[in-house]
Amino acid sequence: MLSIVLACGRQRCYADFRCPHHAVRVHRTVNLNALCHCSLCRRICLVSCSKSGKVIILLQGRFAGRKAVVVKTYDEGNKDRKFGHALVVGIDRAPRKVTKAMGEKKKEKRMRVKPFVKFVNFNHIMPTRYSLDVAESLSKVVVDEALASEEGDAKKTMLQEVKKTLQKRYKDLAEPKAASDKGSVGALYFFRKLKF
Repeated sequence: MLSIVLACGRQRCYADFRCPHHAVRVHRTVNLNALCHCSLCRRICLVSCSKSGKVIILLQGRFAGRKAVVVKTYDEGNKDRKFGHALVVGIDRAPRKVTKAMGEKKKEKRMRVKPFVKFVNFNHIMPTRYSLDVAESLSKVVVDEALASEEGDAKKTMLQEVKKTLQKRYKDLAEPKAASDKGSVGALYFFRKLKF
């Protein structure tokens, strides 16, 4: 049976092991696709995803399976949420495939993005190795007060600004020089829909 040693020192068989990031020693190449539920591995996971600009995958809730980028982290929690959490910006509806034969109007429509902004518990996210280079500009647009306000206008205008920023970044990927750019690797992964 294939056994793997976790960061916490426990041994697990291949069927039992769930964490792609925290294997200290792997005896054979295996496909590991979900998070380990042990507290030490979860703590290591928090460190790896606490960086602003890190692309993550949401594991629970309405947007489960969607990709998002970390804008701000609260390791110790705050008054409203007394647990470690992050403010994330993600894509609810990813842009669709565009071909040369399509007209400009159709291309514009298919390149649209539907974003979301929310607070997420650290236990419900899986970090990836990719980063998004527009995280700094997103952190200026996304503010906690707009999410907390009871008036819907503040959140609506914030989402429109986020949408413009993400669509601009996606359109920049179409340029020939963007393919060789190092920062575009994370952006390409972020805008690609996760198939599961």
